[in-house]
Amino acid sequence: MGQGMRRLLFSISLLGLLGAAGFGVAGPPTRPWDCDDAYPGALRWLLAPNIATVGAATQYVSGKGVATVRCVLNASGRPKNCEVLSEDPPGHGFGRFASETTGMFKAASKDVLGQPTAGRPVCRTIRLGPPTGGPTG
Repeated sequence: MGQGMRRLLFSISLLGLLGAAGFGVAGPPTRPWDCDDAYPGALRWLLAPNIATVGAATQYVSGKGVATVRCVLNASGRPKNCEVLSEDPPGHGFGRFASETTGMFKAASKDVLGQPTAGRPVCRTIRLGPPTGGPTG
């Protein structure tokens, strides 16, 4: 399988995982983004990455892995100033990929309880690898 096809499969796999977790455009409120319980209101996500933007970010990644990042929502609702909390395997680009992909989301300016989201920390773990459950070969 060629490198381009491998990147496309990684992108599709990631978007499938994001979609399954409820991170679609204008999707339902979710809690997995919270770093701690200091913010009781779930975030409302207005924008999620698309296949083209995620596909471009896979250029930094080799193989499969996982990374967790912590970012802060800016005044526009974008996760910014991301720091990599963990990356496995280290040195394979998953931290950078997770940081860039997380920055492609956009939250509403207020959470479901009406509280402002600017300045709120968000954490996200992103797993990347070939799709599972399908035929091998």
